Amino acid sequence: MEPLTIHVSQKSRRSLKIIVLIQVIICAVVSPVMIYQGFGMLHDIAFMGILAIGGGIFFLYIIVPQLRSAFESEIIRVNSHTLTVTKGHLFGSTSEEFLLNEPLSINYVGHREYTEHPMANNVVDFTGLAAGEKLVQNLADDGTLEIRSPNKIVRFGKDVPSWDAEKLIKRIERKTGLKLSEIN
Repeated sequence: MEPLTIHVSQKSRRSLKIIVLIQVIICAVVSPVMIYQGFGMLHDIAFMGILAIGGGIFFLYIIVPQLRSAFESEIIRVNSHTLTVTKGHLFGSTSEEFLLNEPLSINYVGHREYTEHPMANNVVDFTGLAAGEKLVQNLADDGTLEIRSPNKIVRFGKDVPSWDAEKLIKRIERKTGLKLSEIN
């Protein structure tokens, strides 16, 4: 059987990448300045110097997960024996492999339900906290599709709408000749 490779598209994530890149650039500029200023303050105001150094290190620390999540790509490979989901990102990739001879199901499960920010306003987001919370939730989300086997459950397909998920599942089913979902 000729292997099938599907690149799970994330069209809606382009704008998210731009927003995250802007945040990363700001953090990358502010962090060294804070650390430099912190070392300058250590002699005069030690507490403020330590706070500035800690803040600079914290900003450097949060850059990595933001970059990792924003530049994530997902690839599904199907061959005669296995189905592999590979999640690639800026710093490497992880793969989950499923044997086609064991019971599998692939289903659209939608987004996880997150709680709103306590200061969120349904009319206007004056503080921007709700928008920031949605951005963090989008970065933390692990996908709208789910593969279940007897041994493991893997979620993938960030921001894949249900109609695209149905097409993707049908392509995999046609390739393998197996019934993998409850979709008719």
